[in-house]
Amino acid sequence: MATNIGGYFMVIRYILFSISCLCSCVLLMSANQHLQTTVNPENNHFNIKVLDEDIHINLDLPGVTFEKRVDGTFKKLFFHQVNHYYQIFFHEGKWLGSEQVAVIKQFRNYNGQLLLDGRCRSFSSSGQLLSESLWQRGKLHGKQKVFGSDGNLVEERDYREGLPVRCWSLYYSDGQLAGKMVFPDDLSCWMETESLPISPEKGLRGKAFYNPVTVIEQWFRPDGTMQQEKYYKVHKEGKSFVVHDGGYVANYDRSGNLTKEAKEIAGNSTKTQFFLNEGQNYKKMTQWVDGKIVSQKTTKR
Repeated sequence: MATNIGGYFMVIRYILFSISCLCSCVLLMSANQHLQTTVNPENNHFNIKVLDEDIHINLDLPGVTFEKRVDGTFKKLFFHQVNHYYQIFFHEGKWLGSEQVAVIKQFRNYNGQLLLDGRCRSFSSSGQLLSESLWQRGKLHGKQKVFGSDGNLVEERDYREGLPVRCWSLYYSDGQLAGKMVFPDDLSCWMETESLPISPEKGLRGKAFYNPVTVIEQWFRPDGTMQQEKYYKVHKEGKSFVVHDGGYVANYDRSGNLTKEAKEIAGNSTKTQFFLNEGQNYKKMTQWVDGKIVSQKTTKR
C-alpha cells in the first residue's frame, strides 16, 4: 500500500494536483448546514449563506454577471464586493429548494489583472467541505487543506508565494499519519537554492546555478510504523521549483529493521536487500555503473 501511496505523494504529482484542485479550493459543512441561495423576486437581490456568512448581491448592479441553466437555476455568478471580486459556481439541481454552492473563488485587481487572492473554497452537493486554500497575488500562500467525505482532514500542505514549505501531511481515515514530506522552512531557504546568472563575459553564458536541498518523504503503516523513506533534491527555478530523485530509498519492516536500500550517485547506483533464508539473515548487494551491473555479492549479516 505504501508504494502506491508514495507514488501519488511524489512532488510532481502534488503540484499537478494542487494547480488543478486548489484553484477550486474548499471548506467543510455538516449535512444540515447547506450553502443556500435565494432570489428575492421583488428587488432581484440574491442571497448566499456560507457557514456563518451572508452575502447579498443586487443582480441589477453594473459588473454583476451570471449564467443560468435551462431549468432557471444558477450555474455561475461573478460580482465585486469591497476589495475583492468573487466567482461562484453552483451544483446542478437544488437541495431543499435552493441552489448549492460548489466553488467560491476570491480575486483582487492588480494593475488591471484579476489574480486569485484570499480564501478559495469548494463544497460537495450536500454542503460538505472538500478543501480550502489561501492565495496571494495569484500564488498559493498559506495552508491548503483537503477533507474526506466524513469531514476528517486527509491532506494538509503549506505554501509561501507558490513554493512548498514545512511539512506536507497525508492522513488515514482515522486521523493516523499516513505520509509526510518535509520541505524548506521558509521562502528564504528556497531563495538560497537559486543563484542568479553571472555576466556572460565570465564565460558562463548567463546560466543560473542551483544549490539543491534535500527533502525527505516518509510513509507509515496504519499502526504507525514507518514503511518507506525516500530522499529528493529540490531547488527554485524562476517562478517554479524543480524536483530530482535524491538517490536514496529505504524500506523497513514492522520492527523497524531495514529490508531494502538503494543509493545512486551520478549515475552509479547500489541496491542492498536484506532477507531471511533458513533462519539466517543475509545481505545482497548489487552495484551498477552506467546502467550495467558490475558486481553482486551476498553475505551473512
